[in-house]
This record gives sequence, C-alpha cells and structure tokens, in this order.
Amino acid sequence: MKKNFKGQLDDEIVQFFFRRHWSKILTNLFMIFIIIACFITAFLFGLVELKGQDLHNLKWAILIAITTLTGLLHFQFSKIFNYHLHTVVVSNMRLVIVDKSIFFRDSRDSIDLMKIQDVNKKQNGLLPTLLNYGTLEVTMMGSDKPVIIDLVPTPDHYFKRMNKIKQDMSQKVLAVEDRV
Repeated sequence: MKKNFKGQLDDEIVQFFFRRHWSKILTNLFMIFIIIACFITAFLFGLVELKGQDLHNLKWAILIAITTLTGLLHFQFSKIFNYHLHTVVVSNMRLVIVDKSIFFRDSRDSIDLMKIQDVNKKQNGLLPTLLNYGTLEVTMMGSDKPVIIDLVPTPDHYFKRMNKIKQDMSQKVLAVEDRV
C-alpha cells in the first residue's frame, strides 16, 4: 500500500492535508527582496571608484557585507522551507500535525478522531477575512486545553470537511454497535 506520510498506518486513508496560509511567508519574501537590493547596492558600491578612500578597507567592508547578506538570505530561505514542512494531515482515523524543520525539529502530534469532541473555526479581523485564513480549535473529550491550528487557509472548507469525516466515522461506529 502506498504511504502518503511517514508514520501512516496500513489501513489508514488520507482524506486531506493542508499547510499554513501563504501569508506566513510574506515577511520572508519581503526580506529576501530587501537582501537582494542590498546585494546589488554593495556590488555597485564596489564598482564605483571612490577617490581618497582606502580601497583595501573598502574591499573588506564589501566582503563582510556580502557574507552577512548571504547568511541572512540563507536564513530567510530556510524559513520558507520550514513553512512547507509544517503540514496538517486528516485521515479516516486521526488528525496528524507534522511539525518539521530542515535541521532541528521533527515532531508529530496525532489525535484519534474518536477522541475529538468538537471543532471550532475562528476567523477574526480584517486580514484573516480578506485573505481567507483563520484558526481551528480542536477540543478533545476529557481535556481542558484545545489543540490550536493557526493560519489555516480557507478555514470554512476544512472545518466542514473535518466535521463531515468525524460524523461519518461516528455513524460507522453506531452501525457496528447496532449489529452487536
């Protein structure tokens, strides 16, 4: 059987998955634009011959600036890669939140669908409404603290799908109990 994610059970079927909303990486994209503009400025500044300046010190300053900008650019790209690695998977049996990064983090939280008591959708504010993202709160039976999934794209769509899957699963369990 084809596995769609690491840790998937043999009889588990993925219903849907999603990543956080694209607005999560807007600041990273803006920072990449600024860093590239600084690269161009440092390069052009290095081409201009400044009279009366010590060229040896200027070359070192440009080298340090380019090295720093390269490190910052790497950091911004790693944040974009980490954005793509954070995934929420809903199968016919459970909700799995995969929180992974390039270097130091690889964790999975799994919630059995039968233990989910309620799913709430919150979409408050101007930007969440205009850009169509929100928060899903998953309340579990016997637990005080809900699981918060933030920056969910099209939260109404995923809210309805999660509730439909949970309802279908409850009906299957009731049908099995009626047979017994």
